[in-house]
Amino acid sequence: MTLSVHKPGMSGRTASVIGYDTYPSAPNSSLTSYQRISVVQSGIHTLSPPIVHNISSIPIYLGRDPLRADIVLDDKRISKVQALLSPIDSHGEFRLQDSGSKNGTYLNGLKLTEAQLLRDGDVVRMGNTLLVYESVNSLEVNLGLCPPDLSLHEFAAIERAKAVARLNIPLLLRGPAGRAQAVLARCIHEQSGRSGPFVIVDCPELSPQDLEDKLIGKSGGLLHSNKNGSLLLNNPTQLSDATRAALTKIMADGRHFRQKSSPPRKHSSERTDTRIICSVTRSSKTTANFERFLLTQTSVLCIDTPPLTKRRTELLQKLLSLGLKQAGLSLTVAVAELVLMHSWAYNSQELEQFATTLQHARDPVGIEELPPKMKKLRPQTEKDQP
Repeated sequence: MTLSVHKPGMSGRTASVIGYDTYPSAPNSSLTSYQRISVVQSGIHTLSPPIVHNISSIPIYLGRDPLRADIVLDDKRISKVQALLSPIDSHGEFRLQDSGSKNGTYLNGLKLTEAQLLRDGDVVRMGNTLLVYESVNSLEVNLGLCPPDLSLHEFAAIERAKAVARLNIPLLLRGPAGRAQAVLARCIHEQSGRSGPFVIVDCPELSPQDLEDKLIGKSGGLLHSNKNGSLLLNNPTQLSDATRAALTKIMADGRHFRQKSSPPRKHSSERTDTRIICSVTRSSKTTANFERFLLTQTSVLCIDTPPLTKRRTELLQKLLSLGLKQAGLSLTVAVAELVLMHSWAYNSQELEQFATTLQHARDPVGIEELPPKMKKLRPQTEKDQP
């Protein structure tokens, strides 16, 4: 997740906030690099929480032998010394190399024939064990405090939300479709100390005129009545001129014009204590235009929320929690690996739909239960090798 503050007239430059520098020209040397590798699946058992291994700038052996391996994996199909994680330099990059194992080591479904550079989110298979590698650079979050049931990206998002919660600055949450932005916005409200309610307005469900009535109205609408609360505007990309003007005013200087009489003859400018949070799905030209409008016309703090592909250590747990665990279903290693490797373009909505299709599958869920587009990703096995 990235975070930056935009002010009117800054032409896209970003400013410092909460004690760290977010200018694009900030030197990479100021970043703190953090890496870990997590065991997420062992046989048909999805680990909840995963077994997390923090890694540093020393060579690390993975294998079954507790006397020879630094990370011990309890899997009979893994060799005593299966693979080597070796640091490339002091910037936190690692290579993975098979150590001549009997059954091979697989990276993102392909058998390793030589050392390969690991990248954030890579999926590693050894025997019947699946691991996920994470590598994140951070300026302000102590990633070493991340609990095992959260990905590093998700933890960073939550910690940054807490850090800005008490700042009296409007927010723009950007990310993929799903509930992550609403969860993050509620976290910000709860950490802000505000005594008022947290209100969500799903803007696409309302016509521009209905949205104007709801937000402004004759007596000021939610922009005025949500005292000391937070107002989450979900995808407010289609706004009437009056709504856009009111939103610009309140996000620029905390004031908005409230109608004093009907028919309108006179308006008064009042200061509001409503925290405005806008969330947008970055997927269309309309969304891009709305972002550009906010960034050029208001003082707004931008937070990017991570997609599922940046939260792979949580992915299998989330899938099972969507009814599969209650139905007594588990995943084979092959299926779990495909789930981890899938792109999840529609984020949590796609994951929920996928879970629904598996509700009546046989246990454990096998490859034959998967939709065709996921079967195409079927990884190599030792049987596929010449």
